[in-house]
Amino acid sequence: MESAVSARLGYYSRYKAASEFRLRRLQEELDSSVPRTQFVGLQAQLDSLTRRHREALERQTQQSLATADAAEAAVRLSSLQAELEGVKIHLQTEKERAHTLEACLETWKRQKMGQVCIYLESVI
Repeated sequence: MESAVSARLGYYSRYKAASEFRLRRLQEELDSSVPRTQFVGLQAQLDSLTRRHREALERQTQQSLATADAAEAAVRLSSLQAELEGVKIHLQTEKERAHTLEACLETWKRQKMGQVCIYLESVI
C-alpha cells in the first residue's frame, strides 16, 4: 500500500510540475498579448488601412486605363490628321485638275467656234 501511495504521490507531483509549466506558459502568452480594447482599435485601423489601400489601387487602375485610353486617342488623332492632310492634298490636286480641264474646255470651245465661223464664212 505504501508503494501505491508513493507512486500516486509521484504521479501528482509530475502532474503538478506539468501544470505549473503550462500555467507559466499561458501566463507568458497572456502577458505578451494585447488588451481587448487595444485589439479592437488595431483591428479597426487595419480595416481602415485595407479599405484605403483598395481604393488607392482602384484609382491607380482607373488612372492607368485613362492613360492608355488617352494614348490610344492620341494615336488615333494623329492617324486621322495624317489622313486629313492626304485628303486635302488630293482635293487640291483635283481642284487644279478641274480648273485645268475647264480652261482647256474654254480654249477648245473658242477654237472650235473660231473654226466654225471660218467654215461658215467660207461656205457663205
